[in-house]
Amino acid sequence: MLQELPFKSKLAAAEHLGLKTRNYISEDSIILYLGASSGTTITYLNLVYRKAKVFAIDLAPLMLKKIVLDSINNKLQNVIPILADANLPEKYYYDVLPIVDLIYQDIAQKNQYEIFEKNSNLFLKKKGYGFVAVKARSIDTTKSPQIIFKEFENQFQNKFKIIEKYNISQFQKDHMFYVVQKL
Repeated sequence: MLQELPFKSKLAAAEHLGLKTRNYISEDSIILYLGASSGTTITYLNLVYRKAKVFAIDLAPLMLKKIVLDSINNKLQNVIPILADANLPEKYYYDVLPIVDLIYQDIAQKNQYEIFEKNSNLFLKKKGYGFVAVKARSIDTTKSPQIIFKEFENQFQNKFKIIEKYNISQFQKDHMFYVVQKL
């Protein structure tokens, strides 16, 4: 099962390539997770960081259902599932603690950077971190992934510092995983 995890979780893929999450997440971190899906990475985070609080945002009720059930059954004790559109953080503003330590974003949409920036402006503390999984083909199918990643990196300028990046394409096709810090 652990060998399969990098193929199911972009965080696990980045860790497999050298990311040390403990450099960015502590036991009592508050995490805003955008694009929670069915919860593979959330389950993993919950196992490793038992006291961390995770606000799990997803737009698809079917995807969030497993997280809700696992929360009810106490398998995910510190996870707060929220059915919402990450494009509209003002809609769930009062459901999330006002300042988070880390935003984890795994959203396959054309406007991935804009979603991250909007949520960072509302929730991420100064010098807080972001884990951003970028799926190149969700942004543009006509350009090479390398060009898309470069364009994406340029958007971080002036607001975020790229600390680390991992090309996780061997596990997740045409994906890059960024660790950034809010300036």
